[in-house]
Amino acid sequence: MKRKGISFIAGILLILLEAVPNPAAATTTELFNFATIVPGMTKTIEVIQTNVFPVGCQHFFIAVAGKGTLAVSIKNDSTAHETMFMTGMAQSSYGSVPIARVGTSQGMISQIVEVGTGDAPYGLVWIYCGIMIADKDPAFFYDVRLSLEP
Repeated sequence: MKRKGISFIAGILLILLEAVPNPAAATTTELFNFATIVPGMTKTIEVIQTNVFPVGCQHFFIAVAGKGTLAVSIKNDSTAHETMFMTGMAQSSYGSVPIARVGTSQGMISQIVEVGTGDAPYGLVWIYCGIMIADKDPAFFYDVRLSLEP
C-alpha cells in the first residue's frame, strides 16, 4: 500500500512538471532545463549555448515515469572543430549509473541506461552537457535527444 501511495504522488508530480511551461520543449538557452519522459516517448531539445565552457553549458533534469531503456544523445552538425561532452547520473531502482561521453563536431555521442523496475517504475536523470572546446566564439548549436523504450 505504501508503494502505491509513493507511486501515485510521483505520478502527480510528473504531471505537474509537464504542466509548467517547459523551456526544454523546443529550443533552449536556459542553464537549467526540466523534462518528463514516459515509455515510447522521444524528445528532441534544440540547444543554443551562448557562452563558453563551463559557464554556458546546460543542465537537464529528466523525470522518467516508467521503466525501460533510456537513450540520451547529443548531436552536433557544426562544420567547425568543436569538442562536445555529456556527463551526469541516472538514479532509479537499478541504482546509480554514471553518464560520461566526449565527441567531436559533425557527430553524435550517446549513452543508454536502464531505468526503473517492476516495483519502482520511475527514475531521475541529471545531464550536464555542451561544447567544451571550439575554434570559434559562441553561439553553439546542438540537439539533446531523449528516448525511453519499454
